[in-house]
Amino acid sequence: MSTFTTPDGATPRVSARGEHLEITALRDHGTLTLYLDDYATNTPVTDAQVIVELGSASGTAAPQPDGSYRWAHDSLDAAPADTVVRFTVAAGSDAEQIETRLPAGADAAAHRDEGGAAHLPRSAWIGIAAAAAALLLACVLWRRARRTGHALAAPAGT
Repeated sequence: MSTFTTPDGATPRVSARGEHLEITALRDHGTLTLYLDDYATNTPVTDAQVIVELGSASGTAAPQPDGSYRWAHDSLDAAPADTVVRFTVAAGSDAEQIETRLPAGADAAAHRDEGGAAHLPRSAWIGIAAAAAALLLACVLWRRARRTGHALAAPAGT
């Protein structure tokens, strides 16, 4: 049985499945790296012919030593996210067409990550929520103390 590994930090990606096969596509600039497996067993399929169609561009993805397939084309750089991409896969007795939407390119993902507060790590959001809750509690207690006259008194003699 052959296995393959996904490169560390490889993003963005999209997965889609047909009747018997599942394909995962990783987009990096003008290249799609494709991982193909049997959907029922999750066994890598390394002996397939994979034809990629993206708009008017098409071609056969080249098998790689690690079990993946690679398709490079200039039109991939200019293709926006959510562009339909079609894979025609022939593997043994299985032949399927799998259609999905192209993931955003690495450059687009990097630009989105440059400056939004929405991209803070989860621990930062937890800290912000805890600080906001503590501030809210302090305000409620302060208002309650003012209304009931139990405000902190200044020390005598000052």
